[in-house]
Amino acid sequence: MASNDQSLLPNNAEPTKPFIIISLSHILKLTPTNYISWKTQLEATFLGHDLHKFIDGSHPAPSKTITQNNTTTTNPAYITWFRQDKLILGALAGTLSNPLFPLISQCSTTHDAWQTLAKTYANPSKGHLK
Repeated sequence: MASNDQSLLPNNAEPTKPFIIISLSHILKLTPTNYISWKTQLEATFLGHDLHKFIDGSHPAPSKTITQNNTTTTNPAYITWFRQDKLILGALAGTLSNPLFPLISQCSTTHDAWQTLAKTYANPSKGHLK
């Protein structure tokens, strides 16, 4: 069921598994001093939409290909995972203040970006607090 901050996008690779698109416009922008508040809001939102598994690493990418009858093809489950992860990564990037975006610009997955931000801000040093 879609709410005002979530919509569903059809998935041609796996029609029974539509993509979840969430709006994170209500989330405060991450700055060097508000990581805990930002993280709390995002975790609650991702849990509520059953997408937390993409940020905590408990839903890793499936194999890119499958082999059946000696024929190798692209795995539809991988396509679904990849596209959903990119939708989440894009939404996550939108919650960062402009100076922080370069921190995740080289991250290939939502989990990688989440880990990068946690390593950077979860244990604030005196330099971060200044």
